Amino acid sequence: MMPRIVLLIATLARTGYAIAEDCPTDSNYCFSGKFVYAIAASQITTLTDASGHTYLFRSLAKKSPAASGAREIPIDDADTDLVWRRTSNINLKTLNFGSGETSKDEIKPWDAAYRELLSPSPIILSDIAVKPRLIEPDISYVNRRFEKRAAKLESRRNSSKQAGASGARASGALAAQTEATIVDYPSKVWPSRETGWHRDDGYTGLAEAIKAIADVGDASRVTIAHLDTGYDPNDSFIPTFFDQKRSRDFTSGGCDTPYTGESKDKPTHGARTLSTLAGGKARIDNGDDNYFDFIGSNPYARVISYKIAKNSVVHFWPSEMSAAIGCAADSGVDVITISAGGFPSLAQRTAVNKAYSQGVAMFAATGDFFVFPFTGFTITPSTVAFPARYNRVIGVAGITEKKKSYGKAPCYFCLLKFWQWGDTLLSWSMRGSYGPASVMKDSAVAAYAPNVLHSSPSNSTNNAVALDGSGTSHSTPQVAAAAALWLQLNRPEIEGVGAWNDWQKTESVYQALFESGYRPDQYSVKHMGEGVLDAKQLINTKFGTLEIEERAEATIGVRWIWDLIDSWNLGKLLFNLIPGFENLDDPRLKKLSDSVEEMIATEIQQVIFESKSAQKSLDKHVNCASSRAQNQSDCEKTVSDQLKNEIIDSDVASEFLKSVIREDLNTWGETHLKTASGHSTT
Repeated sequence: MMPRIVLLIATLARTGYAIAEDCPTDSNYCFSGKFVYAIAASQITTLTDASGHTYLFRSLAKKSPAASGAREIPIDDADTDLVWRRTSNINLKTLNFGSGETSKDEIKPWDAAYRELLSPSPIILSDIAVKPRLIEPDISYVNRRFEKRAAKLESRRNSSKQAGASGARASGALAAQTEATIVDYPSKVWPSRETGWHRDDGYTGLAEAIKAIADVGDASRVTIAHLDTGYDPNDSFIPTFFDQKRSRDFTSGGCDTPYTGESKDKPTHGARTLSTLAGGKARIDNGDDNYFDFIGSNPYARVISYKIAKNSVVHFWPSEMSAAIGCAADSGVDVITISAGGFPSLAQRTAVNKAYSQGVAMFAATGDFFVFPFTGFTITPSTVAFPARYNRVIGVAGITEKKKSYGKAPCYFCLLKFWQWGDTLLSWSMRGSYGPASVMKDSAVAAYAPNVLHSSPSNSTNNAVALDGSGTSHSTPQVAAAAALWLQLNRPEIEGVGAWNDWQKTESVYQALFESGYRPDQYSVKHMGEGVLDAKQLINTKFGTLEIEERAEATIGVRWIWDLIDSWNLGKLLFNLIPGFENLDDPRLKKLSDSVEEMIATEIQQVIFESKSAQKSLDKHVNCASSRAQNQSDCEKTVSDQLKNEIIDSDVASEFLKSVIREDLNTWGETHLKTASGHSTT
């Protein structure tokens, strides 16, 4: 069995993911060396350009209705207008945490963040001398066991591709067609049909929905921002109304950094998903299966590219995604599609709330995971990732051609042909993430994958297409494109009530998708959310018939995690740690506790995402609700104790968080702060 398992690991390399060489550690917990912080806009006048810090976005925070399963985030009226920025690289080994000497060991990033918030003397922000309202390390989740093997065998992915003639790129001409060359065919272990099947009636119905809606002029065109690894300017099937002038590169700048695309030796993730979103018309000769239609899902939308990752959507910095979402909200974008996912962040959550409130509908892939055959062991988390996990973002899961969840195995007997594993095992092992039901309900839908049509441009083949589009990365653009079609059709009515630039527009398209969703025989909320995309039914759902209500503000951490934090009596711990507070009811202490609680909730969620055993504890707590009433509280206490032990034993959790759990912050303060207050609360 061992050679076969090794073969699986080698086969998993054929995914297009690159090693995150700029990560300084060997764990899945990858720190960029930078910190993201929020300050009141009123403090902006004290900042200087010499700081070298990067502006991300400005958030007009507001109070929202209390979330179900989470609590309302208290925001001081004086701090409702926040500016989010990112520091330059910080060497944690050079930071002085109160001992008078530089640290001999690298301080954990979250410990540095807590110290910066709690200490009267800033270190990380010493050059601007501003106290942050919130601060967090810029951390990405990277599965190195997978990526290191992926890099070694990356070249195998395109080894069978044929070079084709370069096709001329069409611009603004819906009727133009380009001869295409097929370079990759459908996976043998997953079901498929004729070319472009996912667009047909009985599936998304996008082909007929497109025909039923007339194009509009540029002034009324709906705009979609595509957040990914970029685009290939030489792709023959680039979207007809692609707007290069508004495209931006967040990996080397921000909302004011132009992006002109790049052509590479191998098709990039961004180029492939961009074509699923809005790829142009193609003539594809596939024997008896000839195809003459659009590759993409919406030919009418204006599309702009926001580059948020250099090589892989498995490795992206939350700060860059946050800046892109904030930029989209301020740049007149109507729909965002994100085929990426990972850790949550405070900045990301805030950007999501900003975009929702300004009328931007957001769709994000639930994620993908890999399963070892015969074991059930997964390499990556199998539940919904962030940002799809936020309740103000609609997560998009996968459903196969047979109307079954993409999270389940396509077959088992096919694995008996072990001599074909080199061609089939990767595809068999890759699944679409889903669940738990509490996350999918009212906040997710499903669309089709794998074996989705997409373009596959490279330096050698501009007019290449492939029939093997996989992962929820390809499901997500289908839903975003359909949402843009619906907005185009209902724009006059939405504008008529003055709702085009506020939450009513966002929520109306979400509810239209839910009401029109298809529920197959094997439907479950856990796997398919509120149903499967049906674009024909969607465009028949009218804005005026919808009952909408503003969603609660997106938060990090479920209700019971907040309850767990409350049980630690953080206010008392901070009162004993930091001098200057009059008593436990001091409003300054309450404000500080609120900030620390948000940071703690974010760190806990990151620890849970990074740890398989912690994820199991989270799932167990969800299941406690189904226990008998008299046993539920005991069940929840047991699981909470397990999670606390998981955090204490975690290599990535901060010493601050562990000290809070032990209810002994003064010991942490002796190491990380110059003094402890010595307050007595007795």
